[in-house]
Amino acid sequence: MKPDALIRLPRPNLGPEPWPEAPLWPWLVAAIVVVALLTMTTVMLRRRRRKQQTKNPPQVQPSPPIAKPSTGADPVREALVRAFGPSWRARTTEEVAASPDLASRFGDEVTGQVIAYLLAVDRTKFSGDSSAPTEDLNWWAARFIEEVNATGTTPINTDININIAFFRS
Repeated sequence: MKPDALIRLPRPNLGPEPWPEAPLWPWLVAAIVVVALLTMTTVMLRRRRRKQQTKNPPQVQPSPPIAKPSTGADPVREALVRAFGPSWRARTTEEVAASPDLASRFGDEVTGQVIAYLLAVDRTKFSGDSSAPTEDLNWWAARFIEEVNATGTTPINTDININIAFFRS
């Protein structure tokens, strides 16, 4: 036997041949082009928005006026300030209603009218309800203010008895 005739062992398979290395520059150029297009698009959109804003500024609609009562609560509250002193300017309607000074000076009926008027004005002012206090309350408020103005600006004194008989008529 010849030595060539001997059994040859197969050679190991090394796999497919490697691909040639791809150049990096085409990817770099493509990325630069994409970034440039995005930048140009953003700049154009911003300019278009600015032009639209300068051509058509947004229209601000004025809010509808809030209906106020004919005499307002301020004159009644100011009358209470003249009658009881400056600390009454900061009182809420609930604090005025809870005050024993009001009832001791003007009586329960007048106190009830003051509170009813202030509540009606608060309801008009804070709820947007367009209904003002009734004419009776407006008439009563005007008389109350006249009476307080006529009695002077002295703070409450338990010895003073103010004649408010015309309120009961």
